[in-house]
Amino acid sequence: DSVNERYFVTFRDDRDPNFFIYGQFLNADGTPYLTATDINFRILAKDFADHELSSISFDPNSQSYIVVIQELGGGVTSQKFTSEGILYDYNGDTSIDDNMDFAVLDPLPLDGENPSVDFNLGTQEHLAVWSRYIDGFVYEDVDGSHLGLVGEGIEATPIKIADAPNDGQAAPS
Repeated sequence: DSVNERYFVTFRDDRDPNFFIYGQFLNADGTPYLTATDINFRILAKDFADHELSSISFDPNSQSYIVVIQELGGGVTSQKFTSEGILYDYNGDTSIDDNMDFAVLDPLPLDGENPSVDFNLGTQEHLAVWSRYIDGFVYEDVDGSHLGLVGEGIEATPIKIADAPNDGQAAPS
């Protein structure tokens, strides 16, 4: 976060007893930004799916973060936070409900793994990308979607980024 001079870090943790993605805001010197009760907060509140990987992008204009998350077994969802760690709701307002997650495509790409997200300052858009796989282990293509106001996917079908005939495309960033 170049505007507020802090970092937002996400990581996988199994303290709950499943794997979930947690986040932590840090000051520029590496000390925790928020109070002790907010240290290592869970990103998605869903208790029915383990989470594997995450990626973050920052929009300096709105001073907000998009976090994209891979759910165990495939599926890519997202959440949007203010630079203060407050979650946005479905209307683009901040919310106290911590279960506002959005599919990057509707329906959710259940075959999606290895998500990554970036922000384009020129177009003012986030782009989420992921690997698509077959049978849970053979990578096929790299797909993507632009994300809307609160992190929801805006394409009806994925953007084809890599679709080579011999397959094997994976781990976009």
